Amino acid sequence: NSNIEKLSMKLNLIYSSDKNCDFKISVDEIIKTFDFESLETILISYLKNATNELKITDKIIVNLSNLAQNFGFNDNKIKSILRIVIGPIYQNEILKIIEQNNYNNFSYDMLENVEKSLKIDQETIFINKKASYLKFLEKKVSNNSILSNDDIIEIDNVINFLGINFEIIQNINDTTLEPIFKKATEEALGANYIIPSNYWIGLEKLRKRLRISERKSKEIFYSCITDKLKTILEKAIIDNKKKNSPKENVPKDVGEDPTINKDSGTTLGIEVEE
Repeated sequence: NSNIEKLSMKLNLIYSSDKNCDFKISVDEIIKTFDFESLETILISYLKNATNELKITDKIIVNLSNLAQNFGFNDNKIKSILRIVIGPIYQNEILKIIEQNNYNNFSYDMLENVEKSLKIDQETIFINKKASYLKFLEKKVSNNSILSNDDIIEIDNVINFLGINFEIIQNINDTTLEPIFKKATEEALGANYIIPSNYWIGLEKLRKRLRISERKSKEIFYSCITDKLKTILEKAIIDNKKKNSPKENVPKDVGEDPTINKDSGTTLGIEVEE
């Protein structure tokens, strides 16, 4: 197909040159040959090939815009393509710094230079900082059922480095750190379903350390209580059925009480007030 050959020649020219592209294939010809998904893939491929050494030049942006306009794409689509390609590159640089766990002026300057050289807009910066924090936190939680003081300090350092709004951090933590706070709440309830005052204080300290909202902590508490009550009710129904069933002369084995957690209180991860 001649259109494909023309398009291929033009793209090869762009890949091998940093000069502005004079693209003369008509929009009608292009749309007849390719669907929009294929055209988007072509633009993404171009940008990936053109982006070298964490740098996007003004000419690359001009060429991308020319290609996009010839493909019939608007400015919003161009921004979307830029985010698809640049976002993962930027995010990878953030995660490298987090992995090193060394936040100094050099780290701040390096990240700022990456933002400038990739011509990243503020919204893309925000999206990828948030995504980087979530990835870091998920990895931290997957490796630890209970977060140590060192873990909390490391999380604080990441938050301070990224400069993400406290409310956004809390929303992420509410979801990601819920299993840790729920485990502590379940064990604080113990077998009698009453949390002593010193454990309440410990749970509140843990909530603040984990930056979980009060609303979420209440949801978790009520969920734990509901689960406990459900277990009690199910046990009562079973016991009642046994009581009303014909008795047999067989040894009675009541089994273990399903409402009692044998490990209760051993891995709370909370600071209990004496």
